[in-house]
This record gives sequence, structure tokens and C-alpha cells, in this order.
Amino acid sequence: MKDKVKSYKWYAAWEYEKEEKALNEASKKGLQLTKGGCFHSEFKRDNSVRYIYQLDYNTDIKDFIRYKDIFEEQGWEYINSTFNGWHYFRKLYQEGMEEDEAKIYTDRESLYEMQNRWLRLLTIFTGIYAVMAIAYFAMGIVNHQSLIVVEGLVFAILGLTMGLGLISTKLRRSGKKEIFYIPFQWTFPAAIILLVASMFFYSSSSDTVFNENFNYIEMPQEKLPRSSSDIEIKKSGTYYLDLDFRAEKGTMMVSMQDQNGKEVYKNVANECTVNDWMLDLTAGTYKAYYSYQFDSTQAASTSVRVDLKIVK
Repeated sequence: MKDKVKSYKWYAAWEYEKEEKALNEASKKGLQLTKGGCFHSEFKRDNSVRYIYQLDYNTDIKDFIRYKDIFEEQGWEYINSTFNGWHYFRKLYQEGMEEDEAKIYTDRESLYEMQNRWLRLLTIFTGIYAVMAIAYFAMGIVNHQSLIVVEGLVFAILGLTMGLGLISTKLRRSGKKEIFYIPFQWTFPAAIILLVASMFFYSSSSDTVFNENFNYIEMPQEKLPRSSSDIEIKKSGTYYLDLDFRAEKGTMMVSMQDQNGKEVYKNVANECTVNDWMLDLTAGTYKAYYSYQFDSTQAASTSVRVDLKIVK
């Protein structure tokens, strides 16, 4: 049996009491914490002692030696600190200990002061994730980009989880029943898996059905003749258009028409970049049209670059 053990459990800020409980149960079983961490902790096997563990959150410690001394005077041994402001302490367990002796903060005012430090940060992150979720949903819908919508869903999941944790903590402090929330240990990896899976599905399901790019330099004329290309759509469904063009000293027009001459896409500008523009196409032959209008015939020459791609 190994003397040193590593645990890869992690807890959200509002779940710090669950972490304390888990550390106390581990100590009861002979695993004593030697280093606490955000994503993994280290233990040493020792059945000869048993500890009570407590966490403190403080990112603004001006005199760290004095900070540790205050807790040590109350019988709490300092273990270590994490990069994001959590500090681990322990005290030898004694049979029949009073409840106050097993708590690092013995009065409600000090406890709330500690909790308020991470509650403020949690409130800020909840707001940021909510704004990001709305922004990504809006961008994805307006630009017809499903991947951006999924990214918005990821922000929504994280924001909702933090928001529920925030509400639950405030209810617990007021003596009310906590609301149900999914543990952060589940929602965080679930959000990451959702994002990675959607990116993989998006890339693997993309099948290029048309790709054309060209560039040329011409002497000025009033207008270049319109050119066209056939686009064969074998199966009805949703397709995505990528378009990138730049027309020097003039205006470019790129359009796409169906078998009946109905325009399904058009873009007129001197330069443009479009990604994942959603098109609902039926099986058949479409036409891609390109035309160029000079702004001035006084220029010595002009250049045009076009890159058009359609994927399933």
C-alpha cells in the first residue's frame, strides 16, 4: 500500500464545505493532507493521528506571517495555499471536541466576511458568463454559425451553475433550504466535452461541395464582363458558405442563383469576409456569378481576389 496518495477531485468556491468534509473523512481513514490544491491534492498515509481540516479564502494578505500566527494561536496548523487564494489549515482531532473548536471561524460575522470575499468574485464571473452567453447566442444566430451557438451554450451552463451556487450559498446563510444545483465537478467537464465534441462534429461533418478561388490584374475598363460557375448540389439540406474577396479600386458583386434564377445569396462590396453563412439548398444546379465595377478608369491597373467555398 502506497504511503503517498494523490486525489484529483476539485470543488467550486461555494462547495468548500464539502471539501472540508471530504478531508475530514479521509483523515479518519488514515489519509492526512500534505498539500491541498484546486485540481488535485496530496495525502500521506498515517493512522496514528486524526485531524480536523478547515479552509480560509483571502487574496489580500499584507502580512502573511502574522496571518498564519493568528490561526496558530488558536491551535490551527498551516498546511499550504493555492494560487487563487485558498489556505488550508488543520488541528488535531480530540474526542468530544466542541463544535466551535472544530471551526476556524467561531463567530458568524467573521465567517460571513470570509465568504463575502469569494461571493463577490463569484458574482462578477456569473455576470460575465451571462453576458458572454447572450452575446455568443446572438452572434451565432445572426451569422448562422452553429458552433458559436454551442459556445454560447457552454457559457450559459457555466454561468447558470455559478448563479445557482451563489443563490444556494445565500439561502444557506439565511437559514433557508438550499436549492438544487448540479455539482461543478459535473458541469465543468460536461461543458468542455460539449465544446470539444461540437468542434469535432463540425469539422468531421463538413464536406466541401464547391471551392473556387482566383485572382487577376486587369487594365481599367468601365466594367468587366460577368463570369459564372456551376455549383452542383446533389442532396437537399443545409449548407454553409465561406466567402472572402477583395477588389482593389472598385466594387465586386458575388451572387448565387438557383435553377429558376432566384437569388439565394448576394454580396456587393470592395472587400468582404463571410464564414459559415447558412443556406437551405435543394438538389440541383446553382450558378455563382462574379462581376466587377471600376470606381475610376484613371487607375493604371486593378486587382481582384475571390475565394468562394460551400460545405455541407
